[in-house]
Amino acid sequence: MGQDIAIFAASLIAVAALVGLAHVMGFSRTVVIAGEADARESLLLIPGGFVPQVMALDAGGRAAIARDAAGRLALVVPHGGRMVARRLDKTAKLTVEGNSLRVIAPAFRAEPITLDLGPAAAHWAQAMPPAS
Repeated sequence: MGQDIAIFAASLIAVAALVGLAHVMGFSRTVVIAGEADARESLLLIPGGFVPQVMALDAGGRAAIARDAAGRLALVVPHGGRMVARRLDKTAKLTVEGNSLRVIAPAFRAEPITLDLGPAAAHWAQAMPPAS
C-alpha cells in the first residue's frame, strides 16, 4: 500500500512538472491578432488564394473576418499557439447578438465563433458567403 502511494505521488509530481514545462515554453499563451497586418498575413495563406478587401477585427483581437473582391468571406481564429484563416462556405450561418457577430461554420470549426465588432456586427451578419 505504501509503495502504491509513493508511485502515485511520483506520477503526480511528474505530470505537474510537465504542465509547468509546457507553460514555461509558451504553450499556454493566448494568441491575439496584433492588427490588420497580422490578420492579412494569415488570410493570404488560405489555399486557393484570398486577398482581403474589407476586414473587421474582434475588439479583443481574438478573431477577424474579411471579404475579398469576389464577395467571399473568411475568418482568422486562434488554433493552438498560432492564427489560422479559412474561407467560409455556404453552410456558414452569421447572426448578430448585441454588438457581436456569431459565426457557425461546421466545415471550419465545430463550436461557434463570436466576434465583438460593435455596431459593424449587423453589417457583417448580412454578408452571407455566396455558394461556391
